Amino acid sequence: MEMGCAQCGCVVDRGWRLATGPDRSCCCRDLPFQTVERLAELVTLAIASGDLDEISELLAPDARWGSPDEPVPTCSNRGEIIDWYQRARDAGASASVTETSVRGENIVVGLVVSGVGAGPEHRQGEWWQVLTVRDGRIAEIRDYDDRRDAEGFATSPTSRWANGPPS
Repeated sequence: MEMGCAQCGCVVDRGWRLATGPDRSCCCRDLPFQTVERLAELVTLAIASGDLDEISELLAPDARWGSPDEPVPTCSNRGEIIDWYQRARDAGASASVTETSVRGENIVVGLVVSGVGAGPEHRQGEWWQVLTVRDGRIAEIRDYDDRRDAEGFATSPTSRWANGPPS
């Protein structure tokens, strides 16, 4: 559970600092900083468990999700993303992580999705996501059909939707 430190202003979650506060005499300085690498580990565990509460905790409140060619993302906040996961689960979907790699502030995730019900938003097989991290949380999720495109986006200088970073 994310909390703001009343003494120094740091943002802390489960013993990890997500953001450092303005007070230079920080009482939270000995806590480890949430790294993108640690978040990649948590993503793998959360997807493996299928626990929507665990997945929700990894997302920024204003996280966005969609395909890279959309000018505006399909999902524009944590609640909409979790609702999407719930609909996919209700349709019989399951996913497993085949690999993760960290590229700066991005995590490239390889997935195998199976058991998905019929419908245009439900895809089966191997696909890729690029998770953009901001302040220790996933701020953006973009879907790709192949690894090359996902890696290309993850290493490009532009990693935000056309209308700018989440506000």
